[in-house]
Amino acid sequence: MSGFAIAAWISETTRTRPRESSDSLDSCDDSTNSDTRSAKRRKGNGTLRVDGKVDVKSTLPSPTSSMAGDEARTPRKRSAVESLGSGEDEEEPTPRGKVSSAAPVPAPTQLPPSLWATALSLQQTDYPAAGAGAATPSSSSASRPSKRSRSPAKSTADLRSVNIEVRDFYKHSAPRHASVDALLADLDKVAAGVKVVPAIIANAAAREGGNPMHSFHQHQVNKDKYCLSDELAIDEFRQLHRILASAASCREEAQSEAAWNALVHSPLLHHAVESSQCPQVTPFIATTAGIIPALLPRNIYTGHAVGGRLVDFCIAIDVDRDAVTDLLATQSEALCSLNQTMYTPLRQRPIAIVAETKTETAPETGENQLVIWTKAWLNRLRIFGNANLTDVPPLPLLRIKGHEWYLLLAWEEAPSPRTDDDDENESAQLGARKEPKLVLLGDLHIGSTRSILTVYQLVNALRHLTRWADGPFREWYQHSVLGRNSQAPG
Repeated sequence: MSGFAIAAWISETTRTRPRESSDSLDSCDDSTNSDTRSAKRRKGNGTLRVDGKVDVKSTLPSPTSSMAGDEARTPRKRSAVESLGSGEDEEEPTPRGKVSSAAPVPAPTQLPPSLWATALSLQQTDYPAAGAGAATPSSSSASRPSKRSRSPAKSTADLRSVNIEVRDFYKHSAPRHASVDALLADLDKVAAGVKVVPAIIANAAAREGGNPMHSFHQHQVNKDKYCLSDELAIDEFRQLHRILASAASCREEAQSEAAWNALVHSPLLHHAVESSQCPQVTPFIATTAGIIPALLPRNIYTGHAVGGRLVDFCIAIDVDRDAVTDLLATQSEALCSLNQTMYTPLRQRPIAIVAETKTETAPETGENQLVIWTKAWLNRLRIFGNANLTDVPPLPLLRIKGHEWYLLLAWEEAPSPRTDDDDENESAQLGARKEPKLVLLGDLHIGSTRSILTVYQLVNALRHLTRWADGPFREWYQHSVLGRNSQAPG
């Protein structure tokens, strides 16, 4: 095919609108050849000059000329019923300003494959809309206002930059505090499996026999009065079995963190808290409870806030609503919450315990989210002004990874005194001396969802934590933060 014919073909196919009849392929070929012969006879039409040479500029129509007059009208689009089974190719879509994802149309038989490939490459090129400048990544990003991104702390080294130190339970001990000492003593017994299984369940398992997973040692059986009646204890046993089955399925099928939370962690946590006979303590799903930006921890060297981290669950308590109203009335609208989040269910309930979950294959352990959340919570108390933070008890945190549940403790330590060596690194030490250091102590294993014994250990540990939140924590919060007695709301 000569260059003359190619140019004429491109011009005419650009001008010619799609036909609404279902002509055969041969008819289409004849029509195209007829149009090409007509183009040869016409002169002065912008495609063929009088001297017979091809005018390239007029061969490729401009966006405005190709869409002018009747030829720019959008062809009637066939319905889905007309398109199916008609044997015709799809109509071209309505012209848009950008055709980056336009589907290629079938190649006609007259155009050689090499030229058709060139036409396709032109068709799939991104062009700016008419009247718009070329939008390059640099120009588009430059047009947006710059915003400093908050970089989340992902490692232990990152935590040090925000004045947080991680310690190990088996090398260090928690500071002496009466309420926490009693809590840790109870959890030690639970970890040893002492009196964690109700007697009615142990006796029923012994009568059944044959299943080593349902056999218990004498020290593991609670022969005293259990916190639930015999009927409720049997219902609990059945519920825990369902949770164990769900946990096994989540692990075997490598299900997501959201699946673990919905099928395993949330039902277990709610059951343990609600069966603790502490009606003023409530567990909440907190996956959308973001940290108030003003309360985020800051890098002690640069002063920049770190990225806010979410947690999965919170255990909160109900307190004197009149005292809460009086305290929040002194705060700005942006800080109208007892906690470090504006999530509605947690605005008037102090958070006592938080939990972060991960799957077994997740690269992170969840410690960073827990300490950043806790640091922001302490920052919230500090802004209240009247809060007495000198006697804040070590705060329990829960880290959950797959089947396993761990307890961590967090507390603040006073800034280290200035020394002569500080002058050598003044800029690095200045930020660290401005605020207390947050210490994270972990991990104490408190149970798992691997067996009926370990899940009973876990339920008992969660009940001890719930009673701690309803007792010692409530008493401290009402007295030190709200300035009222520890009476719970009626």
